[in-house]
Amino acid sequence: MNTYKLDHLEEVHIWQFTTDKYKSYINLFTSWLSNTEYKYMAQLKNKNRQQAFIISRGIIKQIISMYLGHSPATIEIFYTSYMKPYLKNQFLYFNISHSADLVLVALARKPVGIDIEKLRDIEDYDRTAALFLSDKEKRLLYNNETSFLKKNTFFEIWTHKEAVVKALGYGLHFPLHKINILHSKHQFLNTIYIKNKIYTVRNILIDKNYRSAICKEGKIHEIHIFQFENLSN
Repeated sequence: MNTYKLDHLEEVHIWQFTTDKYKSYINLFTSWLSNTEYKYMAQLKNKNRQQAFIISRGIIKQIISMYLGHSPATIEIFYTSYMKPYLKNQFLYFNISHSADLVLVALARKPVGIDIEKLRDIEDYDRTAALFLSDKEKRLLYNNETSFLKKNTFFEIWTHKEAVVKALGYGLHFPLHKINILHSKHQFLNTIYIKNKIYTVRNILIDKNYRSAICKEGKIHEIHIFQFENLSN
């Protein structure tokens, strides 16, 4: 099994994979689920969502095992009251995001959040913007005249905002309209100050049909992206 490490505090590793490649491992990955994870999976009504959750948790534990040097079957993931996953007694932070069958896993030595969204049409931009966007973000969204540009802009804004609240540990429990990720000139912020801490936000180019962003407490000097392909157990 290959081993990896994060050499410094300003480094982020991102792993990407698609869940459809690992359906034959469902039984194995299910055996790795904790009681909390199994209960969460069981309450998902859609079978495809259940399978995606099982596969993503299995691959995530495989990835974490390459940093900790433990068997993936022994990796125990814990959850905050906001259902953010974390590891106990480890200086390794991680976060997960998936859209369609594409999954991203971010790892760092400081709290980190990641989001990916497949581009798709939004039925009611006005209602969605009113609920989730700041005034500056609304103005940027409505400056786009075509539906294609509006869609791209919306998901760029959304992924940046969600990456931030996931790094904070709240996820969508935090009111997104209170997070502004734009300069006054409609440029995306690279640094955000929240609760006397600095958070760095970066756009990530993964696939032309997706938009994604990452946020980490402190600075980001290096981002390394890996494609997960090999499974060992």
